[in-house]
Order: sequence, then structure tokens, then C-alpha cells
Amino acid sequence: MGGGQSSLYWAKRASHITTIESDKQWFKTLQSQQAPNQDLYLKTTLNGDPHQDYAHFALSLGKKFDCVIVDGGDINGENTRMACAKVAVEILNTHAQEGAMIILDNADWHRGCARFLREQGLIEIDFHGFGPINCYTWTTSIFLSRNFAFKPHNASQPHYSIDALHHDLD
Repeated sequence: MGGGQSSLYWAKRASHITTIESDKQWFKTLQSQQAPNQDLYLKTTLNGDPHQDYAHFALSLGKKFDCVIVDGGDINGENTRMACAKVAVEILNTHAQEGAMIILDNADWHRGCARFLREQGLIEIDFHGFGPINCYTWTTSIFLSRNFAFKPHNASQPHYSIDALHHDLD
């Protein structure tokens, strides 16, 4: 929940993505770049109605998702991350053969959300470092279902990072 650079990233890598955005200006930007495999919704309230509420709208879709990204901001000064994290757990397809995951952006700023997701029995993996658009570091955490077993796209994983030394030692 929350559209941003990650929506553009995932649209190139997933068969289908659903983006729920709360900022009208950013929504217009996303609309102009909307991918054919992307459903894009604008929801600007936190009123509890699953058909209108930003945090709860995903429940009204009646779908389960293999990957849910929680990256929403504030609506009228109220932070949305915890409400989105709670909905993410409800819509996560934990019975998928390959498992499922929730990605919590800025997890270091939302420690309560991270704790909540761990308490749901999900496995937390933290990534710390610079993001693509800021000059400071932050943490993005991935929470995996216990049956997680996504298959790699190709056999040569992990990939070399930019400017890495290339060795094939085993």
C-alpha cells in the first residue's frame, strides 16, 4: 500500500500488481506511468469503510497476494503504516505453494509494525543501506511466511552487484 518507485520496479517484475495510493499529486504521476499489468487506486480517507478507506481498501478486493508492500504515509496527519500492516497480514496468501512475503519499507522508523509482523509468525530479514533517491540510510524489512520457497528466475543467483569482483569459486 502506497505507490512509489517500488510500484514501477515491481510492475516490470511481477505478473500483476495492485497499487493503492493516498496522495492525489503522486497518483497523477503514477497514472502517467501506469503499467499494463497494474491496477491503480486512489484512496484518500481513513474512515473504516473498506471501499473508501486507504488502509482497508485491499480487503474489498477479495484477493490474496503473494507479496504485499507496506510503504504508505500519512493521511491528514495520521500515520497509516500499522493499519496497513494489519491488513497486509489478512490479505497475504500464506497458503501459496511457494509462500508469501510482506515488505515493510522504512522498518527502522516503524518498529511497532515490524514487531507486529514478527508476532504473526513471519520471519524477518532486514536490509540496511542507502535507498535509490535519498542521501541517508534506512531499513527495509522482508517478512516471509514459514513456507517461503520462491524460485529464482534463473540458475545464476545470487547476481553480482555493480562494481563487484567476479569470482566463481564453487
